[in-house]
Amino acid sequence: SPYHSGINPEGDYLNPRVFDLAAAGAFQLVDLRLQLPEFFRPEEELATFASLSEARDKIDYFLAHDNERCGVAARGRQRCLAEHTYEHRLKEALAILADFFPELRGRPRPEHPVDQLRRQFPPDHPLQAVLAAVPPEVTDLAGVVEHLQTGEEPLTEAEALLWLLHEFRQGLQRGRF
Repeated sequence: SPYHSGINPEGDYLNPRVFDLAAAGAFQLVDLRLQLPEFFRPEEELATFASLSEARDKIDYFLAHDNERCGVAARGRQRCLAEHTYEHRLKEALAILADFFPELRGRPRPEHPVDQLRRQFPPDHPLQAVLAAVPPEVTDLAGVVEHLQTGEEPLTEAEALLWLLHEFRQGLQRGRF
C-alpha cells in the first residue's frame, strides 16, 4: 500500500517493475518520477511523459522510430544490469548491516562510549565509581545524567560535575552560552 509508513503517499517512487522491464530489455514509456534520475537517465534509458497528450505523442513517435526505441531499451537494460540487479541491492544491504555490525567484516565493534570515558581516568578516580553504576544500555552523557536522576542519594562531586557538563552542553546546543 502506498499509505504504509515510510512509503511516499503520493506514489512518487519507482515501481520494481521499472527495473524488471529494463533488465529484460523492454522499451518503457513511464510517467516522470522524482526518483527516476537517481537510477536512469530520462529520455536516454527510459522515455518519459508528464501529461496524457505527451504520452500519446511519444507513443506515436516511438512506434514510428524503431531504431530510437530499441536504442533506449538497450541503454536502459545496460544501465540496469550494470547498477540495479538484486546482487547490487544485496551488496548495498550487507554494507549497511556491516556498518551496524562491524564484526561481520572482521572489525572489532566500536568501543562503548562509557568505556571510552572510563579509559580517560585512572582506576581510583571518583568518576570510575559513577560510571561503574551506569547500565550498559546507556551510551551518552544524557543517558548518564538520566541514570543519575533516578538515584535517591545526594550527588557526589563527580556526579554533580557530570550533570553540570551535561547542562552546559545543552546550553551550547540551544545557543545560550
